[in-house]
Amino acid sequence: MLKMSTVEARENFSEMINQAAYGNQRVVLTRRGKPLVAVISLQELEEGTQANHSPLDAE
Repeated sequence: MLKMSTVEARENFSEMINQAAYGNQRVVLTRRGKPLVAVISLQELEEGTQANHSPLDAE
């Protein structure tokens, strides 16, 4: 799992996305040293979904 601050994520946005999407890395974004959100690949999200439909189907 890769951790980076929101400032680092903003400065390296495309690299962060590539790490999650193609590098199969979970990226945890922190603010003031505390975990805030995670970026994961769509594949990982869909594999982790317990329901019979994707949470993105509602969109």
